[in-house]
Amino acid sequence: GDINADSDTGETKSSLYPMDPERKAQLIEYSQFNNIWRFVEFFLGLALMSLVLFTGFSAKMRDWAQIAKKKFLILWLFSGLLLLVDFLLNLPFTIYRSFIVESNFGFMNQTFMEWFNEQLISLGLSMLFIIVPLWFLYKLIQEKKNWWALFAAGSIPFIIFIVVVTPIY
Repeated sequence: GDINADSDTGETKSSLYPMDPERKAQLIEYSQFNNIWRFVEFFLGLALMSLVLFTGFSAKMRDWAQIAKKKFLILWLFSGLLLLVDFLLNLPFTIYRSFIVESNFGFMNQTFMEWFNEQLISLGLSMLFIIVPLWFLYKLIQEKKNWWALFAAGSIPFIIFIVVVTPIY
């Protein structure tokens, strides 16, 4: 725990929330794991999406999305398929990182099925709302030369929504 020195007496006193040395070591281990995992997760995601792209599976999903006739629906269907494929490819790693590791460190208070249900709800909401920023980007690319600057500026409200509002729900 935190030790505060009393300058008058030279004595030390425990903080309001003393921490067991074992728990402190466990939290340090968890923090180190998270730092390494962020690095691994980036390259893992890159590898999995490269697999989807270079095997031609993304082209197959594009063809499947063509079942819809309107560009809006094609884009939405393709993005939904891509999110689903990403979810399925990452599922073993997500189970390990977000359920097993969290359980081992004492941060999980859900059963596997409760946790998995929340993952499915998150996937469904992502599939539902991904169309808003994608359609915005799609329209900008079609109509504006400086689409990248407009998208960057226009994405600020979406980022604020995702960072501030989404975690509450």
